[in-house]
Amino acid sequence: MIVVGRNNKQNDRITLRKARKDDLWFHIKDAPGAHVVIMAEGKEIPEQSILEAAGLAAWYAGSNRAGGAKTSVDYCEIRHVWKPRGAKPGQVLYKDFQTLLVEPLNPANLEKSN
Repeated sequence: MIVVGRNNKQNDRITLRKARKDDLWFHIKDAPGAHVVIMAEGKEIPEQSILEAAGLAAWYAGSNRAGGAKTSVDYCEIRHVWKPRGAKPGQVLYKDFQTLLVEPLNPANLEKSN
């Protein structure tokens, strides 16, 4: 299951409270945006799900929605995401990540494909 935080409070809730350590976390590189989490539920995550989650992170970041320009999205296991002391809602740091270059994925198109 893919979960998207659309504001700072939702981002905190899904990333810091709902997600488990082996879930995958996605965020547009070097810019503010939505936190997207794939809830692994102890299962291996298919590559297609990883690409979809990255595309959603790019879409909800708001940049290049209309043009579909490729966007860099970082992702890692939740165990590598943390909130620094005194950080505002939605602000986190992360390490041991990978970066994908993806086109923004309109969630309406995702629902149609399933």
